[in-house]
Amino acid sequence: MRGLLAHMGMALEIGIYLGTHDGMRRVLFKQIARRFGNVPPTIRQKIEEITDTKRLDRIAVELLKVENLKQLNQVVTHHQREDFW
Repeated sequence: MRGLLAHMGMALEIGIYLGTHDGMRRVLFKQIARRFGNVPPTIRQKIEEITDTKRLDRIAVELLKVENLKQLNQVVTHHQREDFW
């Protein structure tokens, strides 16, 4: 019984982790589309590859500052690298 509960707890944690990232990405995509009219496939792919919540959060903050998609692409590219922060 303990083993089952441990697996259920781990599954719940993984589900929350994945759901958080999925939700953050969806909000980023909506904000980008609202601000710039679309989400270029290259930016979408880079954001989808980011698995760190802090990086996704920083991109959300930087999204408020960038003036165009070129700047956003630079922000996303920098946040994609593991050693950037």
